Amino acid sequence: MKTLVILLTVLESLLQVLSGNTLVSDINMQISSSASQPITYAGTMAMKGERFKIEIMGMAGAYDGTTLAIYQQEADELTLSNPTREELTQVNPLLLLQAALPMCNTTEKASKKGDETIITFTPKDTQPATTAQAALANDIKDIKKMVLRVNNSDMLIRSIEITETNSVSLLSFIGARYTEDIFSFTLTQDDYPTAYVNDIR
Repeated sequence: MKTLVILLTVLESLLQVLSGNTLVSDINMQISSSASQPITYAGTMAMKGERFKIEIMGMAGAYDGTTLAIYQQEADELTLSNPTREELTQVNPLLLLQAALPMCNTTEKASKKGDETIITFTPKDTQPATTAQAALANDIKDIKKMVLRVNNSDMLIRSIEITETNSVSLLSFIGARYTEDIFSFTLTQDDYPTAYVNDIR
């Protein structure tokens, strides 16, 4: 009997690992533009499949598979909603990469040291095939390319770089690890007792 061997790309392997494991990491977000000096924000992030929790730039966001919760520290407001796919991709860059995959050409190459794989997403010059893709295409119309760096030995994300017409955003993962611990991908009023709750579900 012949054995069927299926060779997965690094991106496919990463998504497979993320579907069954929780990734937790400190993060740095650096935003650069030709008009100003780079600005760096520190935060934390956790995700498993499409669920995630992120805290950065005075904002916290969490998605448990049903409800998107966004807390804005400046306004002391917690918003709860049933999000669209486009709304999720605006909060989580990795979900943006996954959603944009059908509309991008992708290449994978090894780094010079050979310890990581560099995956480049370049938007296709074609019309979106679905209504959902059309909505996303409008959101990414200014994106020139997106680059995902993945550590080969443990499938941990090192960075996500998004190059737009007038700016470059670099999300770096620091001390990333996978954990089997039970993780809560929610934000509630218990977390922010004084916050105004805007429930639009």
